[in-house]
Amino acid sequence: MHRQAVLYEPESTASQTVMVSLDSSGLKIESADRPQQVHSRERLAVPEYISGVPLTVRLPNGQSLEIPDGQFARRLATKTGRTLEMFERHLLLLVALLLAAFLVPYAFHKLALPQLAPKITERLPAEKISQIGEEVFTQLSQAGFFEVLEAEQHLQQQNLLSDLGERLLEDLDSEFSYRFMLISGERWKANAFALPGGQIMVTDELAEMLDEDELAAVLAHEIAHVELRHPMNALIRNSIFGAFLLLMLGDIWSVILPSTISDMAYSRVDELAADCQAAGYLNAAGMNPQLIGSALEKLIAGNPGGKLLSYLSTHPHLDQRLENVADCVAAVAQ
Repeated sequence: MHRQAVLYEPESTASQTVMVSLDSSGLKIESADRPQQVHSRERLAVPEYISGVPLTVRLPNGQSLEIPDGQFARRLATKTGRTLEMFERHLLLLVALLLAAFLVPYAFHKLALPQLAPKITERLPAEKISQIGEEVFTQLSQAGFFEVLEAEQHLQQQNLLSDLGERLLEDLDSEFSYRFMLISGERWKANAFALPGGQIMVTDELAEMLDEDELAAVLAHEIAHVELRHPMNALIRNSIFGAFLLLMLGDIWSVILPSTISDMAYSRVDELAADCQAAGYLNAAGMNPQLIGSALEKLIAGNPGGKLLSYLSTHPHLDQRLENVADCVAAVAQ
């Protein structure tokens, strides 16, 4: 960007019209009959710029430079201009750094964490996972993530959940202490989910939709997730960003954790593995393992138009799950 300016000699009224420009090396002054001058910005005596008034800059050699162009004068006189110049000079580098800041964590989250999470979870003792589960449960309760239904009108459904859960756990030598809770379906509709330590929650809407045996199949499926440590794996995969914010900003789990759990969908492989293990639990308890498919069919039918909850977004196709359960039942029967 070249602009006209007037160059004055030291202690003289003699002047000359010159062209000036500004780049990383500093202020350049060019004229037809003199060698080019280059002065670093640090050595210039630049007064505060006043809009509408030519800027007069004192050069290191005693000359004065009068700059009438307001845009150029403002750029020379303010730190903002210098910052802008630096920004423009390193624009590509800044863009590359910004992309790296987003892409590296994203690649780690999508590529590395799915491989690392199970390895991390395997090395966690069950006692530690149970402690994490209780902390998560407490934080979610305080954040209003769910409402546990304990009123007398819900007592029958709650007792049924507990009885079915105890029946399924009777022959299971588990390291976890399970709790089966009825929660409101106002937010979650017909749904069930498990936290890492064995806290299993079923909405009242799902409990009303399924018969007793189908409800047992849902509980067996959630118990299998806990035993296979899928909730802990998913929590590790989805809480890196939340942990980063926690370190940077303080205690914000009440904001981060609910959205983390909401997106804690399992992989298709996890779902099929949980179905298969649940089939074994149901068989051991004298129940029909095929009830897993029956419960899922009702859940899909209860969500017309295929509008399933995000919790089910990665579930395999129903036919695939029914076929998988059939294979698992055959294996258990042998």
